Amino acid sequence: MSDVIRQLHATHSRYKPVFVIGFPRSGTSLMCQLLRRYLKVSFGTESQFIIRYLRRLPRFGDLRNETLELRQLFPDAQFVHVVRDGRDVTLSIRKESFGSKNACETAQLWARDLESIQRFSSHLPAGCFFELKYEQLTEQPAKILGDLAAFLGIEDPDNRLRSYIAAHALDDVRMGNSGKWYQRLSERDVERFEGVAGEMLEHYGYHLAFQGRARPVSRLEQSYWRLRGSTDRWFMRRYWEHETTKGTEIFVPSRLRGSDLSIEVQ
Repeated sequence: MSDVIRQLHATHSRYKPVFVIGFPRSGTSLMCQLLRRYLKVSFGTESQFIIRYLRRLPRFGDLRNETLELRQLFPDAQFVHVVRDGRDVTLSIRKESFGSKNACETAQLWARDLESIQRFSSHLPAGCFFELKYEQLTEQPAKILGDLAAFLGIEDPDNRLRSYIAAHALDDVRMGNSGKWYQRLSERDVERFEGVAGEMLEHYGYHLAFQGRARPVSRLEQSYWRLRGSTDRWFMRRYWEHETTKGTEIFVPSRLRGSDLSIEVQ
């Protein structure tokens, strides 16, 4: 995908920082690229400096404030959450130099992170949280971007921006890039995933292959797969190289490009 379209204009009525959040390999990078390209929401290089800074605040004497969180740092921030079918996430992430390396471990982490985001979003003021599914983004990018434009306060009185997006956005997504787990994930891995995270899949409207009858995965077995994942990562040189570069970006409208921020959340 090419960079921002210079001749396309997006008129922002407000300039609040925007966090794009989601489990790794859920489409956050695609979402960020589309925001930059079509809605002129700019960003800096990914980093973990904010979270790591907060964790080290006690080292700096008078700066110490254990109650600081991202919401307190950016009280007017808006959050865009991208959700993807965890079984497709399993296929995608196990090939990478980071993250979980088996279906059971992915299911545990995926469900845990989504639960955390649900709790977090429940305390946000109205109008600060926008949730979408990766599958919707790749099948209906124009609609999703149009909804995001309204959420972010982007004015488009003559509908010129939405018309351009409708004509071009499909060129920048991979349609049909979902449901690969049907063919590529083993039946036992599907069952393990649904045995751990079936309720969360169902919550987001994803079809359950085992229709809620997947064999439960014991705590002992879950512990085994977490240990197995840790062992697999330990022997991956690329995993250690990647440890300082994984995460989630923070975005602000391109008019504020000179003061862009970037954040990475573990």
